[in-house]
Amino acid sequence: MDFQFESLLRESRIRKGVILYGNTRDEYFDKKSKSYFLLSHYLQSVLKTNGFDVVGLWNQNVGLKFQESYEEQIFADWFNVHSEQIEEENSGESYDIDFEDHENVYELPPLKDFDELVAALTPVLQINNRPAAFILDWTDFQFGTIQTPMAPDDLESLRALSALMTGNQGSGKAANLLNRPPSTIILIAAKLSSIPPLLYQPEPRIKLFNIGLPERNSRNRFFERHLENMKLKSDPDKTRRRIIDDLADMTEGFKTMDLIQLMRLGRNEQNLSPEKLVNLYRFGQRKSPWEDLSEEKLTTVEEELKRRVVGQDNAVEHVATTIIKAAMGLSGIQHSAQMSKPKGVLFFVGPTGVGKTELAKATAEYLFGDENTCIRFDMSEYSHEESDQRLIGAPPGFVGFEEGGQLINSVLERPFSVLLFDEIEKAHPKILDKFLQILEDGRLTDGKGVTAYFSETIIIFTSNIGASKIKTDQDFRAIENEYISEVKSHFNNVLKRPELLNRIGDNIIVFNTIRERTLREEIIKRKLKPLQELIKSKYNVNLLLDTELYSYFEKRAEREHGGRGLLNAAERDFINPLSLYIFRNKNFLTEGRSIHVKYDGKSAENPISFDIIE
Repeated sequence: MDFQFESLLRESRIRKGVILYGNTRDEYFDKKSKSYFLLSHYLQSVLKTNGFDVVGLWNQNVGLKFQESYEEQIFADWFNVHSEQIEEENSGESYDIDFEDHENVYELPPLKDFDELVAALTPVLQINNRPAAFILDWTDFQFGTIQTPMAPDDLESLRALSALMTGNQGSGKAANLLNRPPSTIILIAAKLSSIPPLLYQPEPRIKLFNIGLPERNSRNRFFERHLENMKLKSDPDKTRRRIIDDLADMTEGFKTMDLIQLMRLGRNEQNLSPEKLVNLYRFGQRKSPWEDLSEEKLTTVEEELKRRVVGQDNAVEHVATTIIKAAMGLSGIQHSAQMSKPKGVLFFVGPTGVGKTELAKATAEYLFGDENTCIRFDMSEYSHEESDQRLIGAPPGFVGFEEGGQLINSVLERPFSVLLFDEIEKAHPKILDKFLQILEDGRLTDGKGVTAYFSETIIIFTSNIGASKIKTDQDFRAIENEYISEVKSHFNNVLKRPELLNRIGDNIIVFNTIRERTLREEIIKRKLKPLQELIKSKYNVNLLLDTELYSYFEKRAEREHGGRGLLNAAERDFINPLSLYIFRNKNFLTEGRSIHVKYDGKSAENPISFDIIE
């Protein structure tokens, strides 16, 4: 028996009431019958074999049921003898109750109605002479929700149940404190919020008990029983014990029902490695894009990233190392053996327009073949405390609950992705608390109970912390140290979230201000390349640019605004006039022609001109 059920059994022996919530809809293994049961039936067996003579199980569909016929007869004796006692008392005669010698056979009414059950149990628990427990399942639907006022009938039901679970007459004589046979009422609900707090606050006779997910030892024993049923691919380098341990590590956060379904999936698919089987169950994909990162491809990772990001060699090198480490399966091993954490966690900091977002998109394109797998969240939109509901979903009963959260929905749709949280310092501190669970456990569950796994993602935070304070006319190492100091001060002193900073570790990557003229010209040249491709595809003409234009845009741009300043200058002086030129000369744009963009440095008013050439 698991530790949590040993504790539950101990509490059931001393309390009048126990409320179970949490993982109450899972299945549990019974060693005696070697079968899996729902919690209510499993608990009925556990209590029966551990000191309780009578254990009744109730739900509204079938009423009150017992495992053994003699239990039902004992309860029927209690129920009907009490009725007879009332009749005798009303007639002025006494009635001697002796259950051991009572030979009458009574039929038990169905007791499907909740109020009828409570009314029947109330006198029975006053006169029973055997240890008894009554499990009331699916009590989620008896009283509505906390957010809605209770109807008068529900209030009366709650009052009766409260009296039943706490007692109407006290403990009685001193001898009863130890000698009176114990009896308890156990309520099972999926969520504690479905049980009115009036019932259990404050009430020492009632114990709240959160049923947790299967612990590692439980998962380990499951795979010991069923490893051969999973039809996994044989691995001569791993012993049976090692495979079981690996599966137990990889299934952290799984319910027993998940393990059963994982076993069924393995039996149907067959010949999968444990890693591929778990990924197939979690993400619905047999093959991970991370597996396509061959040694040959990894050797060119820095080169590929630098095709899109100019002047940030230090940042590119750090990202490349993170990718290689993840591809080698070494991410997060200093924290957890199951390696369920994200593949990488990076914190980009530096002035605006220096390539932070561009490097995140380049990373997504390199890893997953499409920069759209870089999912961006503008954290300035999450500056209010309640905005965490937009990110992970509203609680049950609130508006938008059924839609889920933007972050969880995005990861469910694209489990292999780069998650970019832009300007993280603008988010409300409560939002940042959600990242603790993501970075520590690699998963997040919304109000609907849907879990998103982040183990195949790279998470990137960006920030401009310190950009307005730090002088850029100094050595990069000095700039780097100042930025890192500003970031640490912000998390420790302003946000008061040092634990989040610890999860990021040494992955604070400082982006340098791009001031070198040749690098700035190269950036604008690359930024205008997509425009040339667009003109070609839409109008079937080439866009030819004089090389002097790049130097002109570089001079016209605000240096403090980095790459965005370059784009702003190009849009103002080039793209806007080009749009008007194409609009006015659209009829002349035929296949085989080109638009020549000329630069005349002698013309101060209008140095850029356009001409259609053959």
